[in-house]
Amino acid sequence: MRCDSSAKRADADLVKNSIYFSSQITAIYIALTGDGSPLDPMADPRVDLPPAGITPNVTTREKGSTRLFFLSSSRLPLPKVIVLLGLLVLVGLFMETSVPESRPNDKVKTLPEMTEQNSTSMLRHAWLEERRQSCQLVYILGVEGVGHHGFEPIIKHLARIQKDTLSNIPYDLVNNDMKKRNNFLFALYGQYNINLAKQNGEILPMGYNHTPPLDDPRLVEQLFAQSCPRDGKKHVIIDWHSFPSGLFSATRPFRVRRQKDWMNMSSSEIATSKSALNHPFNLTAFYVAYSRYADIKFIVLHRPYLETIASHANWDSTPIIHSEITRGFIYILRRFLDKYAVDTTTGDRLWHLVCTQKMSTNFYDNNETRVELARRRFVEELTKFLNWPINECPNCFDAWRESTKDHMAILGDYATAVKHHAESLKGLWPPATHGEQCNI
Repeated sequence: MRCDSSAKRADADLVKNSIYFSSQITAIYIALTGDGSPLDPMADPRVDLPPAGITPNVTTREKGSTRLFFLSSSRLPLPKVIVLLGLLVLVGLFMETSVPESRPNDKVKTLPEMTEQNSTSMLRHAWLEERRQSCQLVYILGVEGVGHHGFEPIIKHLARIQKDTLSNIPYDLVNNDMKKRNNFLFALYGQYNINLAKQNGEILPMGYNHTPPLDDPRLVEQLFAQSCPRDGKKHVIIDWHSFPSGLFSATRPFRVRRQKDWMNMSSSEIATSKSALNHPFNLTAFYVAYSRYADIKFIVLHRPYLETIASHANWDSTPIIHSEITRGFIYILRRFLDKYAVDTTTGDRLWHLVCTQKMSTNFYDNNETRVELARRRFVEELTKFLNWPINECPNCFDAWRESTKDHMAILGDYATAVKHHAESLKGLWPPATHGEQCNI
C-alpha cells in the first residue's frame, strides 16, 4: 500500500510540475510575441462552416506538418528564438529527471515475449497488406444529381476488361454476384430486402438477426472474407449512393434515413447535424474500418450546380430547399476530402475529381474528334489513378446518354436564388486538384 501511495504522489507531482513549466513557457512566449493565440502546430485542415447566406471560407493548413509556426523567423527575431529553444531544452531535462521509477508491481516483458509480440504484429500487417493488394473498393462520391447513373456503366465496363498483367486473369467484379452485393449493401448502409428477410425467418444477410454498426470489426472482416477470397484474383467492388440519398419512404432504408427536419435547417446546421453526418453512411467510420481490408479509391463527381439542383428540383419540396440541403452535404464531403487527401497506408492519392460536363458532346460543340480525344484522355487518367493496367476502352461510353433537360426552365422563379447558392460555393466546391478543374 505504501508503494502504491508513493507512486501516486510521484505521478501527481510530475503532472503538477509539468503543468507549471508548461504555463511558464506559454507566458514567456506571449510576453515575447504579444500573441495570446494558442500554440496549435498540428491543427487538422477543415472547412469553416458559414452561417446561412454567408460565403464559406476555406482554411488551408499544412497537412501532417510538424513545423512549429511560432518559431518562424517571420514571427520572432533570432535572439528570442534562441531564448525559447533554451527554455524548451530545460523543460526536456526536467521531464527526463522527473519520470518515476518502475513500480514494484509493474510487469517487465522479457525479450522472447517482446519478439513474439512484434512477430505477430508484423505477420498481421503483412496479411492485411496482401488483402489490400487483391481487394479494391471504388466508391463513386457526389451529391444528389451529379450523374451517378450515367457514370456507373462507364466505370464498370472499364473494370470488366481489366486483367492481371502477370497471370492474365480477369479482374473479379464483385458486384456481379447478387449475394455479395446484398452483403455489401447490408454492411455499409444497413439495407436489406425486408420481404426476403421475412421468408428466411428474420435472418438478415451474412446470418445476422440485427443490424450492427457499419464499422463493427466482425462484420467488416466477414464482409471482406466473402467479397475478396484469397483465390489469386484481383477483386473490385464498385458502389455508390448520393449524398443525400433516397426518398423519405424508401423501402430499403438506411441506418439513418433522409430527414424531413433538414428542410427547416440551414446548410451549416445540416453539415454539423448527427443525422446528416451518418447519412447515407458515416464517411470517416467507413474509410477507417474498411481501408484495413481493401484499397479504397474515391471518384468524386461534379456537375454544374444549377443542373445538379434541377435534376431533383422538387425532392425536398422546392428547388431552393433542395439546394440548401445539397450545400450542407457539400460541406460534409469537402471536410472529408480535405482530411483524407491521401491513403493513410500507401500515401497515394485517395480521390480523383471527374467533371461530368467534360464527358458531354455539347461541351465540345459536338466535334467528334475533340470528344473522342477528351474521352480517351479521361480513361487514361482514371486507370492511372486506379492502378489498372488496361487504359484503352473504345466501348466505355456506349451507354452514355446526354441530358436534354432545360434546367433553367425547371428551376423557374427559383433560378436566381439557386445561382446565389452556387456563387457562395466558389472556392469551396468543386475541390481544387492538381489535375482536373471544374466550373461551379
